[in-house]
Amino acid sequence: METELMNMTTLPVTPQDTVAAEYSFEEHSADSAGLHTEARPRTVAGVLRLLPPDATPEQQDSIVQAMVPIPEPTDLSTRPDTLNLPGLIGTDPRHGFQSFDFVDGYFSSSRYFHPEIPYRQNGMAAEPVTYRLSSDDYVTALLLMSFFIAALFIARNIRNLKEKVKNFLRPYSSITDTMQSTNTEIRGQTFLILQTCLTIAVLFFDYTQWRLTDVFNQNSPYVLLGIDTLIAAAYFAIKFTAYRFVNWIFFDRSRRRYWGEVYLLSVMALDFALFVVAMLVVYFDLALEAAGMAVLLIVALLKTTLFIKCKQIFFNSFPDFVHLILYFCTLEILPVLLLWKALVYFNEILTTNI
Repeated sequence: METELMNMTTLPVTPQDTVAAEYSFEEHSADSAGLHTEARPRTVAGVLRLLPPDATPEQQDSIVQAMVPIPEPTDLSTRPDTLNLPGLIGTDPRHGFQSFDFVDGYFSSSRYFHPEIPYRQNGMAAEPVTYRLSSDDYVTALLLMSFFIAALFIARNIRNLKEKVKNFLRPYSSITDTMQSTNTEIRGQTFLILQTCLTIAVLFFDYTQWRLTDVFNQNSPYVLLGIDTLIAAAYFAIKFTAYRFVNWIFFDRSRRRYWGEVYLLSVMALDFALFVVAMLVVYFDLALEAAGMAVLLIVALLKTTLFIKCKQIFFNSFPDFVHLILYFCTLEILPVLLLWKALVYFNEILTTNI
C-alpha cells in the first residue's frame, strides 16, 4: 500500500487532472445507494468550497471552468441601439449619425475588459409590490383623523343623538315636536356625510383594485380615491336636493322636518357601519366577496328601515301604497343604482382617456 502511494505521488498532475481526480460526482442510483455520494455544486461559491484554503488562483479557475457550465450567449437585438449600450455598434445623433463601436472605446485599454467572454445574467424578472392602502401614510392619516373627529362629534352630542334614536323608533303619530339641530350638530352631520363619501370611495377602490385592474394599474390611487369621493358627494347633494324639492311640493312642513331628521340619522348609521367594513378591508384584508356581502346587507337593512318610516310619515293608508313604491324607488333605489354605474363609468373613462 505504501509503495502504491509513493508511485502516485511521483506522477505529474495538472490542475484539471487534480480536479477530476479529487472531485467526481455521479448520479444517485439503486446500486450506489449504500455509497456516500455528494451532490454536484451548482454555483461558483459551492465549487470553490471543495478546494482547500490554500488553493492557488490557477486551481480555483481550473475547477470553476471544469464544473460550472458557461451559458450560451444571447443573440443581440438587430434594432437600432438608441440607448448607446457598451459593446454594441450603433448610430449616435450627436456624431452626425456616424457608426461607432463601444468595444474600441473608453474601456478597451483596461485589462478587466473582455468582450469576447459571453455573459448572461442569472435570475428572474422582479414582480412589483401590490399597492396597499394600509401601507399608505396619507390614507392612514386621513382615516384616523376622520375617525377621531367622528368620535368627538358623538361624544359631544350623545344626548341629542339618543333622543333622535328614540324618535326614530317611535311612530310618527306619537311625536309631538322634533328637536332643532344646533350649528355644531349641523357641522358634525356635514362632516359625517363627507366621511361617508370617503368610506364609499375606499370600498370602491378595493373593488377597482381586484375587478378593474386596467383602471387600477394606469391611474394614481389618489386620483381614484378623489374621483370616487367627489362622485359620492355629488350623489348625496343631488339626493338631498331632490328630497327637499319633492317633499316641498307634496307634504307639510312638520312631516318634511321629521323625514329630514330620519334620513340624516340613517346616513350617520350608514357611515358608522360602512366605516367598520372599510377598516376591515384596509387593515385586516377582508375578502372582496365578504366585504360586498356586508355592504349589501347594511344597505338592504337601512333601505328597509327607511321604507317603513316613509310609510309611517307620508303614506299611512293602503291606497297610497302605489305612491309609496313610486316615491321610494325614485328617490332611494334608483339613485343607488345610478351611483354604482357612475363610479364604474367614470373610472373606466380614466383608462380610455389616459
